[in-house]
Amino acid sequence: MADTNALVQQVTLRVADSDIEQIERVSASLPLKRSAIIRAALRLGLRQLEADPTLLLQANAQPLIETPSQPWKTL
Repeated sequence: MADTNALVQQVTLRVADSDIEQIERVSASLPLKRSAIIRAALRLGLRQLEADPTLLLQANAQPLIETPSQPWKTL
């Protein structure tokens, strides 16, 4: 039987500097790798959105606007 939680896919996305700062703050207080924290945050957030999709509207989510002049930041 295949493990549905096996880490076999990769996602690349652009985030704001404020997102990186928040990840760094959370990472500083936990004995986990940033990738594990980001993955947990993604799963927690998706669970909440599945339960209540209106949370996305309440969060004032802004559409992604690609800006080629901004450099890539890699975690």
